[in-house]
Amino acid sequence: MSDSPTYNVWISSSQTTRAFTQYPNDSANSQFGATIQFPKAPHGHTYAMKCTAFKIDVPTGGATRGKWDPVNEPTTNLGAAGFGMLGISTQLGMGTPAFTAQSTNNALVNWFLEDPIPLALFDAETGDDMQSQWTLITPPLASSNILFTVRTSTATSFLVNRATGTNNLAPLDNWTACLSFKSMSNTALEQYYPFQPDKVSGGDITINYPATFPTAPISEILNNSSAVGTVQFDNAWLDLAKTASTGNIYWRSSYVTVHLGNTSGSTVYLEADVYHQITDQTSADPAVAFAGKTVEYTTASVTVPPDGGTTGRDFVLTGDDRGFYNTYLVFKVVGGSGTLPAGVVVEFENDASGTPSDVGLGASNGNIGNYNFNYYASPN
Repeated sequence: MSDSPTYNVWISSSQTTRAFTQYPNDSANSQFGATIQFPKAPHGHTYAMKCTAFKIDVPTGGATRGKWDPVNEPTTNLGAAGFGMLGISTQLGMGTPAFTAQSTNNALVNWFLEDPIPLALFDAETGDDMQSQWTLITPPLASSNILFTVRTSTATSFLVNRATGTNNLAPLDNWTACLSFKSMSNTALEQYYPFQPDKVSGGDITINYPATFPTAPISEILNNSSAVGTVQFDNAWLDLAKTASTGNIYWRSSYVTVHLGNTSGSTVYLEADVYHQITDQTSADPAVAFAGKTVEYTTASVTVPPDGGTTGRDFVLTGDDRGFYNTYLVFKVVGGSGTLPAGVVVEFENDASGTPSDVGLGASNGNIGNYNFNYYASPN
């Protein structure tokens, strides 16, 4: 096939947003599902697909690659794996098939299988020597549910790591792949179907791909509801910490809900200065905690009317914090200081242990503790 431009979809086991993970406690990167969209994809009635790039992190600390059959094998003393095989499934329990293969005969297990579709072979240890072939497929759905699976020479076994010394099951390292797609012209199809004109000109042309990239959905990525009671909301700061285990460090923060009450008798208008760095996380005084650090931006005003109880108030986060683990908010009166009127309270629990939880960590009214909060972001 000619070296013409392709539509490329990049997948990362550590960063691609997952719909589910098959073996989260054993080897999360060996098989997982994701919803893949195809904005700006070319129109067509038959496509070709190929894996054009693949890399996997090399095992460290003496670990090696192994093969594991979760149905028939224990998790101890696993056999070695010489190569890995990246495949995708579009029909196995994930709703309407995203597409079907038109030029693949998968006889790796027993008789002919349409799913999963083998995409690439590679050296198990290094990911080098990747080999892949073009596969004709039906047009992918504009929003497609796809299962990514990393197998071995035994097609029923998953590629995993083997722990140093014991060869017991350990999680597979992170990997990245590029899936390339072509919309096939009639001339190209004639080369594969030289005596089947219905395959060349038949079929409806798919034109349902959006012309622009879709807006990423906003999801709650962290929350806390265990704080008991309220305290005066005064000289307060909050740490919003993304979690490395879920891969959302490259998500963009959307907003945080803080639960506030106001018995002062007057409406209070609040805002927050936003930081990405902190000087002293043990200090309850924002002036000390963020001494010498630069304010990235200030949120829009949040209205806190007088009421009888606490209500969630949203502080909208508009900066680009992709790649930052931490976003810090220092709360204050609009255009003023962090000294708030008496009667403004927040759902917050002072920490008496000296080792507060990282979830909802912050300070208010001169004490370190934990907030009740809801933190939202999008994989934008």
